Amino acid sequence: MQFSIPVEELRFYDVISQSLMVEEGCYIIGAGTSSANILIKTEIQIPGKKTGQRDFSSKDT
Repeated sequence: MQFSIPVEELRFYDVISQSLMVEEGCYIIGAGTSSANILIKTEIQIPGKKTGQRDFSSKDT
């Protein structure tokens, strides 16, 4: 059996860039009867963006 997952389904809202994005990295896709009983899985590498980093150095008083 084969199926496809559109990359857009891996998007999330990044509060730093204030936009939807797909983070680059290795994703593990698994299927089974429950999360405790994964029967098959595969790893895929997704090219994407790196999330920004928050600046915690400024202090509001």
